[in-house]
Amino acid sequence: MFRDNGVPQVHLIEDLTDTELIAKAQDGEREAFGELFRRHHAKAYGVARSIVQDTYTADDIVQEALIKAFLHLGTLMDAERFLPWLHRIVRNQAYTRLKTLWREQPLTRMFGLPASGRDDDSFGASEMERLIDRLRRRDLEPSDETDPAVRLARCEWYETIRQLLLCLSKRERAFFESYFFEQLSPKEIADLYRTTTGNVYMVLSRSKKKLMEERIRRDLDRYISHRRLGGTMEKMILKKPRVLHWKSPFSWSYEPWTTAGFNMYGILETTDKHELSISQVLGLTSQAFRLNIVRNSIHTSGATRYDWNVILPKAMYNLGFQCRVVSGGSAAMAKGAEPTAHASETLEEAFKLIQETVDRGGYVLSFDLTLPEFGIIYGYDDNSREFYVGDVNVSFHRKVDEHERLPYNRLGRTVTGELFVMAITGTVPVTKEGALLGALRLILDHANGKESVEESCANGLSAYEAWIDAFRNRTVDKHGNSYTTELAHDARRYAVRFLEETASEWEGTKDNKTVELLIEAARHYALCAESFQSLCEMFPFDGERSTPNDSDTANRAIVLLQDACDHEHNGISVLERLSDHLQQVKTSSAY
Repeated sequence: MFRDNGVPQVHLIEDLTDTELIAKAQDGEREAFGELFRRHHAKAYGVARSIVQDTYTADDIVQEALIKAFLHLGTLMDAERFLPWLHRIVRNQAYTRLKTLWREQPLTRMFGLPASGRDDDSFGASEMERLIDRLRRRDLEPSDETDPAVRLARCEWYETIRQLLLCLSKRERAFFESYFFEQLSPKEIADLYRTTTGNVYMVLSRSKKKLMEERIRRDLDRYISHRRLGGTMEKMILKKPRVLHWKSPFSWSYEPWTTAGFNMYGILETTDKHELSISQVLGLTSQAFRLNIVRNSIHTSGATRYDWNVILPKAMYNLGFQCRVVSGGSAAMAKGAEPTAHASETLEEAFKLIQETVDRGGYVLSFDLTLPEFGIIYGYDDNSREFYVGDVNVSFHRKVDEHERLPYNRLGRTVTGELFVMAITGTVPVTKEGALLGALRLILDHANGKESVEESCANGLSAYEAWIDAFRNRTVDKHGNSYTTELAHDARRYAVRFLEETASEWEGTKDNKTVELLIEAARHYALCAESFQSLCEMFPFDGERSTPNDSDTANRAIVLLQDACDHEHNGISVLERLSDHLQQVKTSSAY
């Protein structure tokens, strides 16, 4: 642009409009975005400050929001909407930070209040309650600065804390307030109350546990009270599932190890598929073909370290059922996992699913009821607040009239902190061919590494290599190795039975190729099972076992694992051919 005298006119950056600055910023000019930052920083800060009520936190939020805005400026289609767009980013950042602060920061710092001083150890319930009441009253007062929804959420949260803290003793409250409200270190608390640091840690740990238990107790009180007001059934105990007692109408020659599969078989007892054999259930659900391990250690938890929320409903679909899952917690069992309190809504959903299913006469699959394995819930009692539960390995040795009970407040908190319940909610039409194709998809996806897997774990065919590496590195846990060996042996024996039984079902049809491929796959899996049988003799779960990290023992184990891997690989190759063949048959029959 030129003036009348022909001299170029120079625009300073601050003379440009927002629209012009945005256009330049979208072309990558940082100076233009810097000017936008300068112009709108104060308003953005005001938005953040009104939500979090803390100067330093608001500054951080604005910085983060402006960085996010710069990175996503290219997505802004209407330059005139820049300010509302920026404020929305700031609000989202502030609400996200507020949630984090509610979980992690002391109340005094969270809401910009001065920490209460303390000269002695006389701090008690009344002082803490006065602090919480002060916060509640302040947020109940009308204010132009704070979002009413945020104020209401805070008030509800304050009242929850006040009620929960009543379960602590005077000394526990004092330690709790010092640590969480004033952010004193355990050593500072020890000096203040003339005790040891170890005692402070112990009191804090005990307080945390008591608060967790109290929160669950209050949630249960509310839930059961609502059930009674609604006239809902207070007690229902079904017949003990046949897989949970020694007088079962069927028999097996050895104890079950594949507990997910056995318990899925167990919950079928109340359905029209109750006559399916265990082999058919383990095969069609792919449980007879699974191999999951924890790398390096071969820890016992490896067998259950996969995504139950995805795999198990798919497995039940092959049997002709739709299922609903409620879950939460520490994604299968991590070594040393600590039981946690799950969200109230999640626990309530789990309770409803269990009780509604039992009321309809159905069983519920769950995890970690008596030990970190799958089990079945077949009854409940609101008066005693107990579920009637069982696990095939523990309960199988008990009599029909012997019941194991799990207190309501222990659901999802027994050993692993893992909450998982799955119940049948409906049926789907599945043909014999469709069920087999579905099973093959699960089997092949697992074997070929198409399932999601934790970084510390390996599954399918790659699990063999990881297992062999653990022996080479001499890092094998002897207990976990024996357990995993027994489980893999158990599963592969059922894989053989499933393939042979399925081949028998197909005999007499015109599809001879399916029969031939099933028989061929069964031969490979029989050889795989033999290799695991030899490993079981080296590392029996019960009794005298060889030391896995001994050089000679490890080398022999590596040879047997490689043999098992080769046989399974051959079996998978045959099953891939079978899957292709069945798909071709399905396609051709559609025309």
